Amino acid sequence: MAKGYYLLVGDKTTCGGVIITGDQTITFNGRATAREGDHVTCGKHSGTYMIAGGVPSMFSMGRRLAGTLDSVSTCPCRARLINSVMDSYEKQEEVADRAVAPTNMAAQNVASPVKAAGSVQSGPPPVTQAPPPPIAVFTKSCQRGKGCTDAGT
Repeated sequence: MAKGYYLLVGDKTTCGGVIITGDQTITFNGRATAREGDHVTCGKHSGTYMIAGGVPSMFSMGRRLAGTLDSVSTCPCRARLINSVMDSYEKQEEVADRAVAPTNMAAQNVASPVKAAGSVQSGPPPVTQAPPPPIAVFTKSCQRGKGCTDAGT
């Protein structure tokens, strides 16, 4: 089981950038939580980029929370994001399932003006995930005999 950490506004990237936007409705120690689509700077290239990917099971305002196992910057460096708090989550997927920045960096660069609607290529198709399998629940009914756990069925 892999352990990932939640990312916040002010956390750094491996190329020297910083997460600059987040959701104020969920905070850790007073700092806003970063989500997929929030803005990040690059330490080597000018402009503002976005966070690609997020924790599959954690949402805020309809967007997945950013996490170290699941999120990257869309800057040309494809930088990983470095956590500053130890609030963590676990996931059973392999490390190979980590988020990958889209290959079309120009379409993701918020600082670049769009010249024509036809000049921007669409990004990669969205990744769909199968819903988790149902969890079996075993209960005991007070109307059944001692030791019986089939809850009246």
